[in-house]
Formats: sequence, C-alpha cells, structure tokens
Amino acid sequence: MHRLSMLLASLWLIIAAACTTPPAEPRDTTVHTWRDGSVIQPLATPANHRASVDARRVLAALQVPRAGCGVIVGQNIGSGEIVLTEYDRLIAGLQRTTGRAPALVGLDYYDFDDDHHDYAASHPPLLEHWRAGGLITISWSAINPWTGGDAWDLRQANLGELLDPSSSAHQAWMIQLDAVADALDELRDAGVIVLWRPLHEMNGNWFWWGSGTHSGDPAPYRALWRHMFQYFSEHRSLDNLLWVYSAAGAEPSLPAADAYYPGADVVDIVAQSVYDGTLQPFDYDRLIALGKPVALGEFGPGLPWMGPQDGDYDYRHLLDLIATSYPQTIYWLSWHDWVENGATVAISIAANDHAEDLMNARCATTRDELDWREASPGSQTPPARIHLPLQRGDP
Repeated sequence: MHRLSMLLASLWLIIAAACTTPPAEPRDTTVHTWRDGSVIQPLATPANHRASVDARRVLAALQVPRAGCGVIVGQNIGSGEIVLTEYDRLIAGLQRTTGRAPALVGLDYYDFDDDHHDYAASHPPLLEHWRAGGLITISWSAINPWTGGDAWDLRQANLGELLDPSSSAHQAWMIQLDAVADALDELRDAGVIVLWRPLHEMNGNWFWWGSGTHSGDPAPYRALWRHMFQYFSEHRSLDNLLWVYSAAGAEPSLPAADAYYPGADVVDIVAQSVYDGTLQPFDYDRLIALGKPVALGEFGPGLPWMGPQDGDYDYRHLLDLIATSYPQTIYWLSWHDWVENGATVAISIAANDHAEDLMNARCATTRDELDWREASPGSQTPPARIHLPLQRGDP
C-alpha cells in the first residue's frame, strides 16, 4: 500500500510539472521578405504547402509590388535539341552584346515521342543559368495520350478518361506524368526552383487539352490540373515547383483568361500568352482579380498571319506599355524565333530592335540584379531575406 501511494505521488508530480512547464518554443520556419532594407514581412505560403524554402523565397521575390517598374526580363530558348544553341544565341549572346542577360529563361518539354522521354537532355542550359543567378520556367506541351501525336493532335481526347484508372488513356497519361516528374526530380535535386507552366493556353482550341475538347466546359481541365498538382506535390515530392496557370490571349472567339482557372489552392502565378506588340489582348484585369502575381507567360510582337515578323519591333515599347498600363506584371517571357514557310519569325529580344537599350533600361530586371539568395537555406542569421530591385539604381 505504501509503495502504491509513493507511485501515485510520483505520477502526480510528473503530471503537475507537465501542466505548469510552458511548452518549448517551436522552431521558427517562417520565411520573410525584405524591402528597402527596413521592412520585414511574413510571406504567403505557396500552393504546395510542402514547397521548399527556396521556392518560398522565389515566390516572395515575385510578390514584391512592381508599380510599373522592376519587371523581370525573360527569354524562351525553344525545346529539344535546339536549346543548347539557342541558349548561346539568345541568352549568352545577348549578354555579350548588351552586357546583361535575361533574368528568366524558359523552355518547353516537347519534341519527344512516346518512346523517348529524355526531357532532362534539355537541362544543361537551365542548370547553367540557375547557377549564374537566374530564374527558370518550363512549359509542357504534352503529347496526345490517345494517339501518341503531338500537342496539336485533336483527333481524339476525353479528359475525363485520363482520371479513370480503368482506361488505357489513364495508363498512358500516368507514364507521361512520371516521365516529366523524373526530369523535374533532377532539377529539384540540383536545387533548381521551376516556374512550372503545364497544359497552357487551355482556353484556346488548338491543343488536345483545350476548350474545343469539351465544348467550353472547364470542369474536366480543372480536374486534370488538380490531379497533376496533387500527384506531383504529394506522391512525387516536387517541392521545387511554383505553379503557373497560363491562358491564351483574350480574343472575341475565345473564353476569357480566367475561365479555366483551377483554383487559388493549386496556383501560384497567373499568366497569359500575348502575341501583340500593343498588349491589347491581355486580360490583365481578370488575372489581377484572381489575387496572384500576374505575368506574360509568352510574348511576341505578332504572329505570321498578322504580317511579317522581321525583327523590327522596338522592345522598349513593351517596357513602356507594362509600366503605364499593366504595372503589376512581374515578368514577360519572349518566345524564341522559328522558321515558317521559309521565312524567319523573329520575335526574340536578340532578333529585334533596341535590345541593348531594353536590357539596360532602368525598369528592366536582368539576371545580375536577382539576389533572392541573399540568405542561403543554411544561413544561421534569421530571417531569410529577399530583395528584388524595383528599378535599376535603387540603393
């Protein structure tokens, strides 16, 4: 009985101590942003709550208010085997001639058939750019899971089948998702944060995942996006992705840019493709209303059917338009040049007028000005800080 009393007394002391001792302070994992060296603010969490610290830092840098200045200069370098030579021409070449390189480099996971998913073969220029301090964006023009044809193959498509485990299309789709995830794994392991822009221009009718597939019903596309988000984030642990919803330019015949929006919980950045040097088809107000950073996911001064694209566009005009009419635009990505019907469609920065003036403009952010890595993930000096200049010449 005496021993029982002693045990009960000891138990009571343990319980009392647990109730009166304050719990240990949780480790502060909050990432912060820095503005003008003085104001420290908590960051919003990316759509993927498992996103890495660097992913949160990049998103924080993109969330800094622009007020028409500080727009990030971006350049696409194509897809497949051409990315190696195009990086030298459109990025390194631009730096050689202007003294500055675009801050953002993009390419497309494309040009691979059903039996060849070596997407990682296009990574060397991305890794080079990232290690030099730049940012990375990747689009995905997925092949048709029913036919094995390219992204423009409209012969057969039913997006609902892609989410039905009993369908052969689902099996083909999962093979594609895993091939892409394997490539993105490599970038994650190298520490690269990717602005991930899959299945773009969904409100257009030229891709198999587009508006023509389900007579303008956005529900199947939204479900497909959400499935990919969940699979990549939870099952494949791709915590290096920031998710970019990127619609086609608003035209009278197309649904609006926000018509297929899959939800704020699965999107980090909203964007639009605009091939018009005046930015008239830019659904800016609709995208701003979604409450996410807004970008031009693809830009060109025009397309061949609008007239010859001969490289005479003044890119300073684009910067002025963004500053005056679309001031919260965080970046644009100029598309790469291509040859059509024997003529070069010249829409890259390097192929057009006043590239040097653009790259050295006060309100253009180039690669040398990105310093979001100011505090590395292993830094012992909290809080992590990020700075993205609003304009060249800021202290």
